[in-house]
Amino acid sequence: MASHLQRPLLYADLYEFRHPGSGSDPAIRENWDNTNYDRLAKGHDVGAEDLEACTEACEEDPNCFQYMWRGVHRKSCVLMPFINYGSAKGVETNDRNETLEEPVEGNFWKLVSEDHTFTSGWLPVRIGRWRDEHVCAEPDWPWPSIERYF
Repeated sequence: MASHLQRPLLYADLYEFRHPGSGSDPAIRENWDNTNYDRLAKGHDVGAEDLEACTEACEEDPNCFQYMWRGVHRKSCVLMPFINYGSAKGVETNDRNETLEEPVEGNFWKLVSEDHTFTSGWLPVRIGRWRDEHVCAEPDWPWPSIERYF
């Protein structure tokens, strides 16, 4: 451990400190959002009836390291080709208008409240394999630049 104090902190060090699927850190977390919409590499949405279908979609996509399922009402799954720990995210309630087949007291629609949950998952074996294939023994210091890369 003392040898780590003689060099800069690397991303690999952070991964060793805490990573999904190890010890007390589960590979699936409820009320958690591991997406990062500011990244250059965007995730992509797929339909998924449940968390298991979302997990399977990620496992079938060779570029997927993690996923986030937006629960029961939305049934959406975001597959991500990057690794992000994320943060806690509670249930969000959204209201929407639903059209009625037959008007009730002159109303053609009713207000429906839907709860949107966030469940995040990671593929620890795939992430570990990628990490082992991309070992960085020493820091790679980038040169200053005024060019935009996005």
